[in-house]
Amino acid sequence: MNNHYHMLVDSKPKKTRTVSLRVSEISILELEKESKTNLVSTNVLINQILHNYITWDKYRQKMKMYPISEEILRAIVKNTKESEMGPLVDLVYTSIRESALMMKKKFNLKSSLQVIKEYCNMFGITFDDSISSEKNIFTIRHNMGENFSLLFEKLFEKIFWDLQKIRIDDCQSTETCIVITTKTCNS
Repeated sequence: MNNHYHMLVDSKPKKTRTVSLRVSEISILELEKESKTNLVSTNVLINQILHNYITWDKYRQKMKMYPISEEILRAIVKNTKESEMGPLVDLVYTSIRESALMMKKKFNLKSSLQVIKEYCNMFGITFDDSISSEKNIFTIRHNMGENFSLLFEKLFEKIFWDLQKIRIDDCQSTETCIVITTKTCNS
């Protein structure tokens, strides 16, 4: 791409197709109950489930990804000393590279950021991106403590430097949120 990479997830309307499926009555009842609880239509809920499968679940076992509670993850990251953050960042970076290659069939800045966004989505972490012709702003709301913000900061520094030789322009963080700003790259 000569121009700036746009949105991490394409925002154009997707084509849809009507299909008929045979699904057990109990599954349909549970889906309808869940959709009412979440104030969405059953169709929206089923599309979310299918999207999660396509973008994440079908790769989870191949990538040896295991569910972990927020409490355990928070404790692991909280107890990581700043001097140990480098090896942890390297481990996460390697995992993102392998995931990008498996899920996106390429490893570059865009695929890395897409994988991070999908990881965040699967773990209930809010990931917003604002991409303009001059700068990228990434806002991650995680509620996981200062070390989690530091982990994201170091990870983004590594990804942007290794893949585009771009340094982080600004980083502001709290115990619950981090905002990272970089120059827009030509990828």
